[in-house]
Amino acid sequence: MVKRTVVIALTVVLLLVPPALAQTKTRITWMEWPRPHQDELNELIIASFNEKYPDIEVVYQPMTSEQQVPVAMAAGTAPDVIGYWGDVLIAWMEQGAFLALDDYLNEYGFEWDDFNPMQLEAFSWEGKQYILPHYLGTTALFYNVDIFQQAGIPFPDETWDWTERREAAKKLTLTQDGQTIRWGSMLPVTSIDRWANLISANGGRHHPEGDNSIVLWDQPEAIEAMEYWRAMLHDDRTAPTIPELLNSDYRATFASGVIAMYETLPIDIAHYEHAPFTFRMTQVPKGPVKRVPLATLDGFGVWAGTPNPDAAVKFLLHLVSPEVNEMRARLQSLQPARRSVLAEWVDITLEAFPFVTREDIMQFYYAGETAEPMPSFADPTFTNRTLASGLARIYTNNEPPAIVMGEIVPVINARLRQLKEQQ
Repeated sequence: MVKRTVVIALTVVLLLVPPALAQTKTRITWMEWPRPHQDELNELIIASFNEKYPDIEVVYQPMTSEQQVPVAMAAGTAPDVIGYWGDVLIAWMEQGAFLALDDYLNEYGFEWDDFNPMQLEAFSWEGKQYILPHYLGTTALFYNVDIFQQAGIPFPDETWDWTERREAAKKLTLTQDGQTIRWGSMLPVTSIDRWANLISANGGRHHPEGDNSIVLWDQPEAIEAMEYWRAMLHDDRTAPTIPELLNSDYRATFASGVIAMYETLPIDIAHYEHAPFTFRMTQVPKGPVKRVPLATLDGFGVWAGTPNPDAAVKFLLHLVSPEVNEMRARLQSLQPARRSVLAEWVDITLEAFPFVTREDIMQFYYAGETAEPMPSFADPTFTNRTLASGLARIYTNNEPPAIVMGEIVPVINARLRQLKEQQ
């Protein structure tokens, strides 16, 4: 009878405890854009995190629209940890949306040297680190072995520069009855990130140091880079315009076997598994000044308004850990931001795609040493959209780059200057 009375008494006490006191876990939310196998990946990420921090509950929220985040921030209900494309993240960072991480990173012994310094630099502001890299996607030159052999042209390698690419493209292009049936090269002509790399390779700058409210794409080095590719499309006719692509899709066009060479990311390998030709990879050709592969710029930040900053930072550090980098490599084929995981990623990729060689995959490994991320301009949605419309005029309508950029860059800069004055 005594034992029963004690049990009843304890039950009554527990029922009387307020829910806030009974709940011992700290709850944080995490949002990122879902990719293939995201649900499986989420389970692994959260389970491995809870092995270290069983007192922190993590809830994943898929991002379905870029506007979700600023709306939630304005309402004070934003996720604690946010992952997205770099240029937008950086714009939010500059608006004060994220927590400065330096004190936490120093406390937890963050391994700075394990990341591409260009990525970390892009994610810093006024001397502080606000965002950490999601993954590192570098570009390499994919080339169709069969086309090169048929044309009797030596395969491209790391010694190639822009001149050699252009000359080879002329020899590789094939016409029949006045129609082009094979193109020597291809480039996503309105992709801001790819154009940024070409401008950098020609020695151009995107904006003045420390001031991304001024666009410099109307300067001579930028115009020369754009003119190089305009000439390939419209003078040489060695590269397709967007309307000439198969279903306006770059991947599908290369996979169809009518493109000799194409710069792209390792995640595209999966799209060419059943291609009716052999393909290989090498370094992107060197520009007049330097070789500049692309480094993707996705990342994670902690919302400045989080009620649980310590728990959120712990989870952020888990998201960028070697362990999770390996998970993303295995499930989503993402090239790791962590240098210490790159060798393992090479093995994982070869296991998943045995139709490529180790030397092929190593091209992305090598590219990580010189790769640069795309620039982040102020008001990225407006700026990037306006620049892309200008690039479409150049490469679809064959308008001179100097005239197009001379028209649109001042418009962009006036808009960015006005926004800066309003801040």
